[in-house]
Amino acid sequence: MASSPRVRFLLTSVVIIWLALWLRFTDLYSQPVFVDEANHLAWAQRYASNNFDYPLFMDGKFLMGLIVALFQPVGPGPLWVGRAAMALTAIPGVAACIAGGVLLGSRKAGLLAGVICAVLPQAIFHERQLLADALMGAAGSLAIVFTLQLTRARRPLWPAIRLAAALAAAFVAKLFGALYVIFPLLAILWFGRVKRQSLALGLGVLITVAFLGALYPRWGENDQRLANQQIGFLSCPPLLCDGDLAGQMDNAGRALQTLSELVNAYVGWPLMVFVGLSLIPRKREVVFLFMGAAGMLLAFVFAARDIPPRYMAFMVMPIAVLGAHGIVVVSRKSFAVTCALTLVTLWPMTNTAILIADPIKADLPDLDRQSFTNGAMHNGAHEAALAILNREAGNAATPPVVLSVNTHFNSVAAYFDRTRVDVRQFDQAFPADIGNWLLNGQHVYIIEEQMTVDDSPTSGLLAEVLGRYPHFQSRTVRLQWITGAEGGVRDKIFSDFFPDPDKLLSNYQALVDTLPQTDPLTLLAYPLTQVETLSPLLAARSNLTLSPFAASWPTMIAPSDERLINADSINVIFLEETKGDPSRQLETWLNTRLFRLDEQWFGPVRMIRFAGRAEAGETITVGARFGDGLTLESVEVFDPVARPGSIVRLRLIWRAESSISQQLKIFTHIFAGEGIAAQHDGQPAGELRPTNTWAVGETILDQFAIRLPPETLSGEYQLRIGMYDLNTQARLPVQLPDGASGEFWAGGKIAISQCR
Repeated sequence: MASSPRVRFLLTSVVIIWLALWLRFTDLYSQPVFVDEANHLAWAQRYASNNFDYPLFMDGKFLMGLIVALFQPVGPGPLWVGRAAMALTAIPGVAACIAGGVLLGSRKAGLLAGVICAVLPQAIFHERQLLADALMGAAGSLAIVFTLQLTRARRPLWPAIRLAAALAAAFVAKLFGALYVIFPLLAILWFGRVKRQSLALGLGVLITVAFLGALYPRWGENDQRLANQQIGFLSCPPLLCDGDLAGQMDNAGRALQTLSELVNAYVGWPLMVFVGLSLIPRKREVVFLFMGAAGMLLAFVFAARDIPPRYMAFMVMPIAVLGAHGIVVVSRKSFAVTCALTLVTLWPMTNTAILIADPIKADLPDLDRQSFTNGAMHNGAHEAALAILNREAGNAATPPVVLSVNTHFNSVAAYFDRTRVDVRQFDQAFPADIGNWLLNGQHVYIIEEQMTVDDSPTSGLLAEVLGRYPHFQSRTVRLQWITGAEGGVRDKIFSDFFPDPDKLLSNYQALVDTLPQTDPLTLLAYPLTQVETLSPLLAARSNLTLSPFAASWPTMIAPSDERLINADSINVIFLEETKGDPSRQLETWLNTRLFRLDEQWFGPVRMIRFAGRAEAGETITVGARFGDGLTLESVEVFDPVARPGSIVRLRLIWRAESSISQQLKIFTHIFAGEGIAAQHDGQPAGELRPTNTWAVGETILDQFAIRLPPETLSGEYQLRIGMYDLNTQARLPVQLPDGASGEFWAGGKIAISQCR
């Protein structure tokens, strides 16, 4: 039973720590990324990837970068991972508050200090961000506790080592953490024990030197910022460095104004009253903590141009511990009074809930309002980035691309898994890159801060606006989804993807020489870069019409392309078309609308001849079964009456009753008696649908045209259709509807006459 109060204390402490952890982990994306956070994350990612291209000691925040790098923030949710890592490192600070309260007075004071530390808005707002201040504050809070323990320890070695490690961690977390040496120095004056505190300070220096020495190759690049004091909001005090009393007073006045705003928003004046009341008993430990915290605060007040609230992380533990001790002192062991005073103290901390749920609407000091919700925050980019994450949540197949325009790049990149998502500055995305992304089916987004109504550098891109989000000074951040390219950007993509047609003039000349001199003919060119080369060669040929085909990027069929194929005779000129149309959708589309005659190669240039569209033809029901499961269901004849030299357009309709592994060719003869007037041999659909790709139950249309020789005799002809193996040349057996079998199906009627 004697241990029961201790057990209750420990269990309650665990609950308080879990409360602190829950508050710091809840909805870590509710707050837009601060520009400093974005930079810190970028440095940690580089460290984790063995790329040490960051400022020396990460601008004095080395330990933070190393700790975040341990969590590998280079995969999904890097900003969340970085913030979560910092939230975890802040939890020892809560434990330090509990321990500090116990050292100063009682377990009750310790638990109350833990609660205050867990819910204090100052802590909640900054410990949920990827900032070094919270880490420095947690390490420094432990240093304060270890300093007090060292004054009481019977065996000082291990307490001295713990204090040394905490001081070293505070310094390496942020160079301003060196100010925590105030506490062991003050302890020498206050409690004596010179050797103990001196031992701890000496060990702290050794630990720091050993730590930095071990990581010497990873210090980063010396940009002289540390040497020139061009970091943060601190500078050499004017009175000390320049003898400028007026400047010193001006600095101090601004700093005190900032502190007043900080107390209003993040601490509350009732708690500060109890901090003052904690001094009434004049207990040595209480006065020690108060004086040490005051010393650090004075150093900041006189060295700061302004005091950003996050820099006051070192005040969280002293305020929580002293405030809790003041409440306990005033309540005089009355539980009811303690509860009442605690409620009064915590009432201003209702700001905590708003800081978690919707930080933009929370009560913030002016400096935080300016830094975290205006220009440096890029809050419109925050909403845009989250919108992209929501859209891409179920897309595991094709990684998206995010382009940043006029926004702080690291602030945009902080939200995305850089191992999967390509995040770039817009000016680092070249037309060939955009062409590749669109060709691969990747979603390409643009997060753009619009300075004016229409000042976008993204002209030449076809885009759908997905959202507009308010930004700073009436600006907006626009989220766009790129759907294609036009104008100069499109032309540059085509030029980058395809060979230069001007280097193939002899091939194009040979092609032009094969074209009819008088008969009208429509020429379609893909890619469109061929048009400029072909046009001079066709200038004297009034019977030929040349047009670009599928002139969009990515390649797709437009309504204008439908109109282009209404001619009777169409030749399509391709140049390495699979570089922009890898699935050959253009040729497939043409094969289903026109009637393919033949193709001819001129070096790398390929010309396919098509007969034009046809009205409804005569349908012949066939029902012949070839091999083990390919059925020719019907044949449509679009030119049942033809003349010599003209064409006969046919459509064969097949059905796959079972899968087949063979690649089969289809032969179609126009014959009479023993003579064949004309024929067509080839794999189905212009060889784009080999039989080994047919799915069970699928219907395949194979349409083509057969040109009759000019010398074809008049008469009545039939069709003969069969299949043979591409490799063995063996014909497939055919089971006809009447039960007969053979090597082909024969039927239909085509009348050939000199006068049509």
